[in-house]
Amino acid sequence: AYEGLFLKRSHPAAFYAALLNNQPMGFYPVEVLIWDGRRHGVQFLPVDANLSAARCTLSSPPAFDLLDDEDQDPSDRSLTFRSAPGLPAQPPVRLGFEQVRWVGRDIAARIVREREAGGPYRSLADFCQRTGLTGKPAEGLVLAGAFEFEGQARQDQLWQLYGHVGSPGKLSLGLAEEEAELPERTIHDQVLLDHLVLSFSLDQHLVESYRRRLRALGVI
Repeated sequence: AYEGLFLKRSHPAAFYAALLNNQPMGFYPVEVLIWDGRRHGVQFLPVDANLSAARCTLSSPPAFDLLDDEDQDPSDRSLTFRSAPGLPAQPPVRLGFEQVRWVGRDIAARIVREREAGGPYRSLADFCQRTGLTGKPAEGLVLAGAFEFEGQARQDQLWQLYGHVGSPGKLSLGLAEEEAELPERTIHDQVLLDHLVLSFSLDQHLVESYRRRLRALGVI
């Protein structure tokens, strides 16, 4: 117990990364660990096809000042990355591929191995062609935001993945080239999708969308 408390106090980023990498442990769900880590000054970065490892890792230290109280909406605690007094800024924790639903250890290792052999992935299409991944594993990564570097909305990337096929099992590696006008997702929609593929969201706590209703009911 003492060793755990020491790590949480002195090296919180490494502490939470280790906890995430050893789930399930039978105690707190991942979402609780993520938000508790944030309250203790740890920043979590999303899954990225070119930056993530198979498991959670420590990234470079943040190149920005920690938030001041006057710069933050007091009702929004999701953006707080304040280290404990006396501690230097903690390195962010980059989420690993294994955190994504439908991506297990073997698939995560394949993604990293191909990236190390052939260099960074240039696009979703390049990723699918080089790794041979289609269907649910690729869908999970898209929904988790692993291809945000393309500058496309996730629903547009899903259209590329499934738009001309309809069946994940028959997906061709020649992804759809035509664009479709798809409705933008609300933040609540994205949070629900995050919970589907990650079991948590880095954008907003699930309860945040119901805050007004809960206040009206006198719950909070």
